[in-house]
Formats: sequence, C-alpha cells, structure tokens
Amino acid sequence: MSRKIEINYDDQCVFCQRSINWLRKRDRRGRFSYEALPPGASCVTLRDEAGTWQASTAALRALRYLGGGWRIIAYALLIIPRPIRDAVYRVIARNRRRLITDCEATQNSAE
Repeated sequence: MSRKIEINYDDQCVFCQRSINWLRKRDRRGRFSYEALPPGASCVTLRDEAGTWQASTAALRALRYLGGGWRIIAYALLIIPRPIRDAVYRVIARNRRRLITDCEATQNSAE
C-alpha cells in the first residue's frame, strides 16, 4: 500500500473543520491522513509523493486525488495561474470565520 497523503489544516477553524469533514466523506479509498497545523499557522498544506503544496494548490491536489468529477474540476482550476488562485485563497482564509458565522446565521433564520 502506498503512503498516505498528508493534509495539515487549522483544527481551530470551523470552516477548515467542515472542509476536512467534507473531504473525509468523499475519501472512499482512505488515501488521506489529517493533522492539525501548529498554532498560528493558517495555510493548508498537502504532502504527497511529488512534494509539499500549500494554499490553493494543496486544496486542488486534494480534489484531484478524490477522482471522478472532482479530478476534472481540479485540473480545470489548476489552469488558473497560481498567484490568482492564491489571492482568492487568501481572501477566503481572511474571511473564513465570518463566512461560517454568516452561513450559520442564514441557516438558523431559515428554520
């Protein structure tokens, strides 16, 4: 069996936790292992046989490993130059706590 693909994420962030839970549900082959980032770190990393990846590239490589339609989406988004992808990643990272709070508020008001 090949070595697990390591994903390091901010386990104190609800947005990150939900993203990892989403990934776990779809990781039918059990290819990933998950570890918390050191305190203060906020950039997801993925380590595979090709190296260590961060930010948008790490997220898209994780999608690629899921296979199926996710692989197609990952390859399509990897066409976008990394500086642009990482800029979008940073905007989401800066606002991730608010994104979850806003999403939960919307869900609670709908109930």
